[in-house]
Amino acid sequence: MWVKPQQVGLSNALWSSEQVNPYFVLQIRKSETGGLTSKVLGTLDNVLDSKPYLYRILLSISLSEEASFCISYGKSREEINADWIWLTRNLIPVLEIIEDPHDTIDFACAKIESLLAQHSPQEANKAAVKFQLSSEKFHKLFRTVFSAFQTEQNIIGFFQRATPLNVNLR
Repeated sequence: MWVKPQQVGLSNALWSSEQVNPYFVLQIRKSETGGLTSKVLGTLDNVLDSKPYLYRILLSISLSEEASFCISYGKSREEINADWIWLTRNLIPVLEIIEDPHDTIDFACAKIESLLAQHSPQEANKAAVKFQLSSEKFHKLFRTVFSAFQTEQNIIGFFQRATPLNVNLR
């Protein structure tokens, strides 16, 4: 599942790398690898009642960890492999042409964001529908509140009675 590229602080803290190429790193959560660390992380996930993703793909152009961006998550090996295969077939040949690492990061992030927009246009549609419903609710509420004040005189009269010193508001 493609996600908006997010910078990752510690790319290897809870994750171990499975596949690596010059641009991307496919990682598996250490809770799935076996050993003491996996048991501690599994227990922590159960206590916190969380179901974290088991796999992720990082965009990692340079060797420094500050340049790593998470671009995909997956709950299954098949799901993350589909994204990994797409990256190796479609994006890596283009990234090899770009010389500047900063331009490479910018291009890859823009490409992932465009993929995300193509695969989930319904998300933008849901937000628009939610806004429309909230707007209608707002107008309906305030239409009933201000229905008593149909004329300007009624509004001025109300506020004149509400002021403690009967100060003229005009």
